[in-house]
Amino acid sequence: MATPVVTKTAWKLQEIVAHASNVSSLVLGKASGRLLATGGDDCRVNLWSINKPNCIMSLTGHTSPVESVRLNTPEELIV
Repeated sequence: MATPVVTKTAWKLQEIVAHASNVSSLVLGKASGRLLATGGDDCRVNLWSINKPNCIMSLTGHTSPVESVRLNTPEELIV
């Protein structure tokens, strides 16, 4: 019996450059689903609004790559 061929189409909706080097962590806020935080090998934490293509805040000062980021439930704190 022949297996049917399944074709899927994909579209690139948006592309963002999140960091100067690799992104090692990403978290989506659960309260609104609109806040995104990324951590990277460039020692930065970047905050993003899903509706905007640009970073809304960049947190610097780390002396080593950021390997994990988390948001608290009301999306008021980032660790």
